[in-house]
Amino acid sequence: MTLRALLDPAGGTALSGTLDVEITGLALDSRRVRPGDAFFALAGANADGSAFVRDAERAGAAAVVARRGTAWPPMSATARIEVEDPRIALALAARRFTADPATTLDVIAVTGTNGKTTTTYLAMAMLEHAGIAAGVIGTTGVRFRDQVRASALTTPDAIAIYESLATLRDDGARALVAPTDSSWPPRCSRT
Repeated sequence: MTLRALLDPAGGTALSGTLDVEITGLALDSRRVRPGDAFFALAGANADGSAFVRDAERAGAAAVVARRGTAWPPMSATARIEVEDPRIALALAARRFTADPATTLDVIAVTGTNGKTTTTYLAMAMLEHAGIAAGVIGTTGVRFRDQVRASALTTPDAIAIYESLATLRDDGARALVAPTDSSWPPRCSRT
């Protein structure tokens, strides 16, 4: 998928390189960048991703996406794009990169203070009992049928969420149950 197709809904201004570069993966951590990836330089609680642009470029990033006004290191051949909100650009890119798996799943979001995990497992069991293949994404990982994949983060980032949704879709899930906060579920076109 080209960078242009990936970022189209997020807009952005190209500072260098071409928007027609082929993107083969997405990354948030410069230490995990592979050649062809688009690196999203997000500001975090402990560090700002823009401090790691050079590391991402050295690792082979085909593009770097950062907030408008970023203090960029000296220019390189890598495509550099500025957007208003890199976090939103990442979520939109992850959704497009995985062919929007949330639109093929019925998503049930569970909110509240206590009991969300228990409720997600009860809902998954009820769906399965009704013959609907259902998975769960939560703090205990991603579960579908007899498979359990541990989650490295309590709150997965957009890349991890959409990769999990795509895996569930590809494995045959028809529904997803997940505990929620204000950032979940991903925007879906189905209700």
